[in-house]
Amino acid sequence: MPRPRPASVPAPDRMSFGRMSFGRFARRNLHSLLLLGSGLLLLVAAQTLVLHGYWLGLAHGLLVGGFAGLVGLGFVVGSGITFRVSPSWGEDDTRQVLRAAKQRGHIFGWVDDLPVVGGGVDHLVVTPQGIYALDSTWRSPGIAPVTIQRDLAAASSAARRAEVALREVRRPARVTPVVVVWGADESLGDAIGVHGGVRFVSGRNLKAWLVSHRHGEASVDRVSAEATLAQLKRFARQSRRDGG
Repeated sequence: MPRPRPASVPAPDRMSFGRMSFGRFARRNLHSLLLLGSGLLLLVAAQTLVLHGYWLGLAHGLLVGGFAGLVGLGFVVGSGITFRVSPSWGEDDTRQVLRAAKQRGHIFGWVDDLPVVGGGVDHLVVTPQGIYALDSTWRSPGIAPVTIQRDLAAASSAARRAEVALREVRRPARVTPVVVVWGADESLGDAIGVHGGVRFVSGRNLKAWLVSHRHGEASVDRVSAEATLAQLKRFARQSRRDGG
């Protein structure tokens, strides 16, 4: 479950985070990488003596590809980057869906990374049907029941923090917790449905779920929604300044 980032630290994009992580990996394993590179050069030199033409090019390509593959595998396994980056990807994917939903008028708007004492809220979304705290998560196959309970507890806590923020801006309202499940096992979100008062939604069906909140009896009007969002954004900016 992704945890709120410190207010003073901007969220890194996927590429910059990967470059920084690979740089640290390379520095920690410099001697091993130099040794492996030296072995590659010796093999290339040996092949040049016994192979020619097409076969020489093929052999060189296989060696270079194998070297890159070994380094990449060592980076993924040794740095654990998959587990650190995946939650950030889930938040980015949710943000893209929310952006499209707002452009099409399915939602009034949202606030990302709302800082509140005790934690934060990934995405606080205001729709005609109510206000929702979306907690993005990334899951691999074989999710354990204990993980579901952890997601449920985190989403419920985020919704309570969102209600605190709404009271702070004098816009008290009930906030419904939602877990958005991304990754190889994202279909689990739809399979769970509502559990313990928390709605689980798969990432690929988030758009359809948001569209469904455009219809029916509205509980939030546009004027009120825009005022609430403006006050929440001011609250978030002030909280970040105070925290920074």
